Amino acid sequence: MSINGEFLKVTEGRPGGSGIVTSRDFAPGETIMEVTADVELADPSRFTLQVGIGRHIDAGDIRYLNHSCAPNAYFAAADARLVAVRAISAGDEVSIFYPASEWDMAAPFLCECGAGSCVEFVTGARFLQPEVLARYRVNEHVLALAGAEDGAGAEDGGKLPASGDQ
Repeated sequence: MSINGEFLKVTEGRPGGSGIVTSRDFAPGETIMEVTADVELADPSRFTLQVGIGRHIDAGDIRYLNHSCAPNAYFAAADARLVAVRAISAGDEVSIFYPASEWDMAAPFLCECGAGSCVEFVTGARFLQPEVLARYRVNEHVLALAGAEDGAGAEDGGKLPASGDQ
């Protein structure tokens, strides 16, 4: 099944099930695809992406986008696009760090990404230490929710991580 023209394909038989693989290279900061919502919901499901506080979208084939604790892409909720955070080569699976957009996950799971920085159990940003979230580019709504819990603000919403971070 093809997504976004010829560049992205849903493939089966990957670890953890289906995944999205690219057929061309992407440079850091390049838009991989625009994300269009099929439906917006107030509560998360296993297949939604969180785009704001109390706002979750089901975006069709994007549901095949897998998690990694060493992601090569970032879902920029405010811009409704998937962006490369590091170079991605043709044939690579595109992955994101789910807690970068998900505060609470409807279907938490044991992570098997194998990254040295693996969080081991993916439950949403609410359950991660601030120093873990600081390693990633995180959406503004997640930062706002984190700030509401600890009394801090979210002035750096959606900031890019330091060099070498995901």
